[in-house]
Amino acid sequence: MNKQNLIYVLFITVVFLLLVNIGVEFSRHEKKTVKNVVVSKEDVCHAFNEVMDGYSLDKSWIEQDEKLAVISYTVRVPADIPLPLLLNSLNEALAGKNLQLKSKELKIGGDNILSVFLGKTCMLSAKFIYDKTITRKEIYIGFLLTGVQDLSEKKLAELLSVNETFSVVIVPSIEADAIPEKLKQSGKEYAVLLNDDVKDVKYKLNASYDIKRLSAIVSRVISSYPDSKAFYIDNQSDLYNSVVYNFLKEEFSKRSLTLVSLGSYAMIKSRNSEDFYSMMKYYYESTESGGKKTLVIDAADYLSFYSALKDFRKKGVKFESPFVSR
Repeated sequence: MNKQNLIYVLFITVVFLLLVNIGVEFSRHEKKTVKNVVVSKEDVCHAFNEVMDGYSLDKSWIEQDEKLAVISYTVRVPADIPLPLLLNSLNEALAGKNLQLKSKELKIGGDNILSVFLGKTCMLSAKFIYDKTITRKEIYIGFLLTGVQDLSEKKLAELLSVNETFSVVIVPSIEADAIPEKLKQSGKEYAVLLNDDVKDVKYKLNASYDIKRLSAIVSRVISSYPDSKAFYIDNQSDLYNSVVYNFLKEEFSKRSLTLVSLGSYAMIKSRNSEDFYSMMKYYYESTESGGKKTLVIDAADYLSFYSALKDFRKKGVKFESPFVSR
């Protein structure tokens, strides 16, 4: 092949590659265009109602004016729901749909009108009115976190930085003696759990020990964890099923303390976030308004799934210390 022919072949090759590249870019543009579909009024209406349901707003509080061409709602809102939070949830639900949300405050810190536009077309309008005569179901949940001593230093620090209310359960040990101070610095409460995992002689309770020795160990456990909000015993342990269990209860009672079975509370064991959400939903739906549920969960599981709690907080769930009586 002579020099002239070689140049010609190279020129044709470059042109071909350019055309292929243009075709690929055009194809990509077309795919993006296909994804950019126009949202319907039904889509907007569906997203709106899902948000209302997420805040546990009763359907009787949501009225639609079917006489108007624009989908128009009047929503009565309980006083415990901050309207900015509700409006922000609507904004998140409708994000990425080429929609524009405009809100107008009718009263300072009060009633509001929201309009949803697609271009110049109003797709939906909603008037939110505070109503002090209506209330949502309100329940309280307290978390007891076990297995905190199995966490790495990094994971423990991550757990203590979580901006949620929970209490930690500590199994007495020389190594665990340093945990209460870390909890105190993070504003977290703790309780002490007696079970078969106690290995250090300083704290170990054994059915073969004489009464005097058992009493001394009980005193040592209490004095080593003076800020403990409660003292629990594992109802699945040999210690709980031993002949000294009643004696241990009496020893705590003498000191004006109660030794409580950890089995008194519901335990959450979740394989994944869907499991966790499903169990939280069950306890929310099965607990009467004004009631409280104390839930026991492994610290590692809580750290993995606690982000789902925001959905239940929207519904009116209050997360508080498990040691607050209701």
